[in-house]
Amino acid sequence: TAPFVERGYQQRGFAYLQAGQYPDALRDFAQAIEINPRDSNPYVGRGTLHARTGALEWALEDLGRAIELDPGYAEAWSKRCFTKMLLARPVDALADCERAVALNPRHRDAHTNLGVVYGALHRTADAESSYLRALAIEASNADANFNYGVLLVVQGRRTEAQLPLSIGCAAGIAESCKLLAAM
Repeated sequence: TAPFVERGYQQRGFAYLQAGQYPDALRDFAQAIEINPRDSNPYVGRGTLHARTGALEWALEDLGRAIELDPGYAEAWSKRCFTKMLLARPVDALADCERAVALNPRHRDAHTNLGVVYGALHRTADAESSYLRALAIEASNADANFNYGVLLVVQGRRTEAQLPLSIGCAAGIAESCKLLAAM
């Protein structure tokens, strides 16, 4: 019964995480880890929670542990890349994003994160390619559209930026709405 109990804590932890009930999510991820410390999923959940609450070093620790347990887990690599970007460490983030994309070429968020990294490294052509790959996977994705729109604005391609920024705005990304209104 232990695997079922652990899975229950994990699932409930992810539900709490999605609902923004962070103390409850943290408790359930900790319970899942206590039951099975060899499962990478609750570490990814707890790492995501830490990143959302600004405990970025703890997030890196948990995401690193998830990768250690399951080096083929693209989501863990992608989330660690994102966390490194929150720490303004694009050079460190690059390898994680590239690894996530190599493991799962259809991982939309990994392509979006890779675009953000490339943008921070002033590799705009690579950033644009990454955003377009993310949008080829899911054309309506708000984050990919917003980031692609920002890249286009920065490049002076305002007319082209209107559609992706509109999609980001419609999805509730306030910065996308502000950029669109300023055009």
